[in-house]
Amino acid sequence: MNIRKIFTAILCAAFIAGCGKKEQTATIQNSPPETYKDNVTHFEIQYPGNWTKTAEPGTRAIFYSSLAASYRFVPPFTEGETGAMIEAGASRGNTDSMTKAISDFKSDYTGSYNATFGADSATTLGGAPATKLSYTIPSGKDIIHATRTYVFSDSFYTYLGFGWFDETQAGAQPAFTQAMSAFKPAHILTAAAAAAAAQEASSTTEKTSNEFFTIEYPDNFSVHNSIEKGMLFTSTIRGDRNDCSMQVDVFDAKKLPVQKVFDQNKTKYPNAGSSNDLQIDGNAAKYLNYSPMHDIESRVYFTVKNDKAYRVILNWYKPMQENFLPAFEKCVASLKIK
Repeated sequence: MNIRKIFTAILCAAFIAGCGKKEQTATIQNSPPETYKDNVTHFEIQYPGNWTKTAEPGTRAIFYSSLAASYRFVPPFTEGETGAMIEAGASRGNTDSMTKAISDFKSDYTGSYNATFGADSATTLGGAPATKLSYTIPSGKDIIHATRTYVFSDSFYTYLGFGWFDETQAGAQPAFTQAMSAFKPAHILTAAAAAAAAQEASSTTEKTSNEFFTIEYPDNFSVHNSIEKGMLFTSTIRGDRNDCSMQVDVFDAKKLPVQKVFDQNKTKYPNAGSSNDLQIDGNAAKYLNYSPMHDIESRVYFTVKNDKAYRVILNWYKPMQENFLPAFEKCVASLKIK
């Protein structure tokens, strides 16, 4: 057999193998739900904590089953792996404003993205009458299936949308069901509720960065950096309540491992419980809970990297633990050591 025939045979074999190979079905992973609260319009939505989040406070929040899948749900809708999407948004207006928003949405997606809309249907969202849109968008050789449900309440119109592919619907359905059942449309807070919300740790975060680390923090908190006695660096992160805060200290580990650093410091914390092991940014770490005073709970973490010890202290008002601790734990998980 000459070289040309050999080359042709290889191409044919590759073609046949390629034709017989099935595309891998996308797998949707849904970790326990987390709650996103919009600080401007006050809608609330639950989403799997491992999904990728992007938020524009006062406008909308979008959650994707993976970062790679996020590219598949934005124009031109053809790049990236298949997956699923949850989106929620709100605007001030009346029922006429909502009707116009629905019309504009249909017109835009039909004209720009070749979307095909089915008949609108009546449903409920957040316990109120709502209008559900169903549509499809061509995506290469695939089809994006989507719904968007609009509801009017308290001088806001709010929408909740879902997007999926045929092979991802079953995996994403639990997340869709959770989001729909727990959804709270946009609304105006009473003065008392607004004051209480201002004290909570926001679920939307910003990032602060310095020469030692980066960490995310609630966007209604502020950051103050300093160099305290015996420290290489200290970052204090606090909101409206002085008794609810985070503090990150960096100091010389003196060539000691994290266990030794922890042992040298653990007696400083009153009413401490047992220690716990974990990892912070891939490094071995330890933490313990303690109570410095009545109705104040605290937690201290220690980890070591590059002969520097990193200590994170969390403080919160015990009766408001659910308003602070989950947000603080997410911030600690976001800590990246340089």
